[in-house]
Amino acid sequence: ATKTASDQRGMARLHPGWARSVPAAQCAQPLAAPPPTAPLPPGTRRIRLVPRSDVLPQVNWSSSPTGDEWVAVVGPGVNLIVDGLDIAVEGIGMVNVIDIEADWLVIWTAGIQPDLNGQALQNRDTPLEVYMEGHIVFRQGERKIYANQMYYDVRRNMGVILDAEILTPVPEYEGLVRLKAQVVRQLDASRFVAQNASLTSSRLAE
Repeated sequence: ATKTASDQRGMARLHPGWARSVPAAQCAQPLAAPPPTAPLPPGTRRIRLVPRSDVLPQVNWSSSPTGDEWVAVVGPGVNLIVDGLDIAVEGIGMVNVIDIEADWLVIWTAGIQPDLNGQALQNRDTPLEVYMEGHIVFRQGERKIYANQMYYDVRRNMGVILDAEILTPVPEYEGLVRLKAQVVRQLDASRFVAQNASLTSSRLAE
């Protein structure tokens, strides 16, 4: 299968050697509706994909030559939900779920091919990285991020956000602050470094 420019950029961001080591997509399948959720055993997480609109996105899987690394190109229009995270976020508290909407996703992980319908669980220590592109809305507790492009390492709570707008709680302040920046680097679950940024407590300010 021929990969689009966004697919290639996503794979390069997620795994620099991927373009040299991974054959064309081995399977493509329409996205099915996830089953009802249930409590998770300790140390596990669940990955679910649902359509963002009435248009059903496609999932295209590729594996490494050794079969222990997987990339999924998903789109157009997708909602990714990962729960079972138990992340301590300063100013927010414990966060169990990240909820991502985007036009396109590239998901990289290790181990066996994951189940994106949420029926099989993944160990929380398993690498899981996501590249997002187009009309991104990233939700983590009370924090909401809007962007055009974003990379996020689920296991390490690190990422890079381009053309970012972030609404988030901060310690010792009631309400949300609004950050806009060309580039934001997320260092961990609570710390960000922004370039060419503006910060305000007004959600209406430009």
